[in-house]
Amino acid sequence: MVFRYANSGNMYDFLISNFKELDWKNKLKHLIDVSNDLDRIHESGYVHCDFHSGNILLNQYKIMMKSFVTDLGLSKSLKESASKGEIYGVMPYIAPEILLGEEYTQAADIYSLGIIMSELSTGKRPFYGSPFDYELALKICKGLRPGFSEKTPKCYIELANQCMDSNPHNRPSAKQVSLKLLKWRRIVMKPRISNNEDSDIKKSFISANKEIKTTQIILPNFQNSLYTSRLINTKEIKLAYESVKFRDSTICDLNVSNI
Repeated sequence: MVFRYANSGNMYDFLISNFKELDWKNKLKHLIDVSNDLDRIHESGYVHCDFHSGNILLNQYKIMMKSFVTDLGLSKSLKESASKGEIYGVMPYIAPEILLGEEYTQAADIYSLGIIMSELSTGKRPFYGSPFDYELALKICKGLRPGFSEKTPKCYIELANQCMDSNPHNRPSAKQVSLKLLKWRRIVMKPRISNNEDSDIKKSFISANKEIKTTQIILPNFQNSLYTSRLINTKEIKLAYESVKFRDSTICDLNVSNI
């Protein structure tokens, strides 16, 4: 895959500078670009392995802005994706099964896409203010996910949550995500809609646009350096997770025996 020079920086920096001017029509456009790129990577038999908003670059050409998935230095073919007890990435974007040492799959990239969808909703990086330690990793493995802004359309939240499902088999493909996003964008751009379901979808995105102007954006500080890829020991996370599961099951057994 060949990438052009991107003159508008990465997606996160762009969000910080332009969030209040970025309506949902354009948010959907960026996500369509990203999911299409991810689909091309997956169709070629590869996984990205380090997918986050810092690895999405934006290029402005006249009035058109386009997003590109970049930094494929860690990408692997599906045959090469076996984990060896360590992974390289940004913890909040890493799927729970990968944190627990399982093989990297295309479904793990889809999980990261769901995290990015949350980020576009709130304008905030996932788990901002939390230390990226084993405690956060365990919470992610037990189901913790980043949230969404109050007026975010229900259909959008449902798709993002499906991408972030704890079971990788329940996550959609990049192609399925792209098609849904494209459908919503077409609905938003239509001047007239007769279908009630489509009308409700359009109204929800229009309502969400009104919230954008009042959203508080957290400017980056020293913690922004945490959102760079680093080595993560999945063996230790898995040991801690299994220890917590054993403790919880023991407490449950004790409670049952006391009934």
